Amino acid sequence: ATVFITGTPTLHAGALNAQAFVNPGSLAPAGPWGDFSLTGGPVSPSGSTSFGGATFTGNAFASADYGVLKASGEVSLTGYQRSTNFSHPCSDNPANTCTSSAAGGFAAFGDTYSCTGGTGTGYVVLTICVTGSTSTTPGVTSRADGNIQVYQGSESAFGGTFVDFESFTGPTTYKSTPIAFTYGTPLLLNIILQANVFVLDKDFANDYVYNFDGSADFSHTAQLSFFEVFADPQMTQAVSNVQLATTSGTQYAVAGSSAVPEPETYALALAGLAAVAFKHRKATR
Repeated sequence: ATVFITGTPTLHAGALNAQAFVNPGSLAPAGPWGDFSLTGGPVSPSGSTSFGGATFTGNAFASADYGVLKASGEVSLTGYQRSTNFSHPCSDNPANTCTSSAAGGFAAFGDTYSCTGGTGTGYVVLTICVTGSTSTTPGVTSRADGNIQVYQGSESAFGGTFVDFESFTGPTTYKSTPIAFTYGTPLLLNIILQANVFVLDKDFANDYVYNFDGSADFSHTAQLSFFEVFADPQMTQAVSNVQLATTSGTQYAVAGSSAVPEPETYALALAGLAAVAFKHRKATR
């Protein structure tokens, strides 16, 4: 589930969007709390409320820059008891899909990418390195995760052409499916990071006192690390010496180009450093 504080982010070159929310649902008399930025933030709403012996506290964070996205959510619910605190209008829904408390962050950037060094159609694969963690209280039905989404087109982020989606609960290296492009023609992409934590209301059906702590923390960065370019969608024919330009002016590494040294280059560099260190030791003896 996705909660937006403001309208759907537009997909255009130079778009930065950061949104975050803290929502106790209808369990509490206060909230929800949220904030957004159309320049990338950061935003960090928080809120706390007490009712009938129960206390809800939530924090969220989101920040967006070209190639770097951060998002997190954290909730704590203590001393909740159905007979005392029940006020959720749909907790008896047979689908049991109602949310009692939630927090999360949404960060996105849009940019156009123009590749030269070839002709006709090529295929690009994005690599995004994600660091972060999730945690929830055992025995309580809940969800804490993050996800990466990629869209292509010139419309709103969720109205353009869907490219890829991947969810995760910890550090990961995301690789997109191959995205077709035409050399010399700008390719518009919107890249999204979300982090959400939810407690599901169906856990509160029994008259016990519940305590819950959960977090989805991917605020330590999801970074667009480099691009790989192929001549075919099966990714069997890698293309080297491709030059990549962006509307934002951000520089990204392209595998096989001078921006991403090959393993042999690293080996030679290390050997050179070792030789320099050896000479230095001899000279100081």
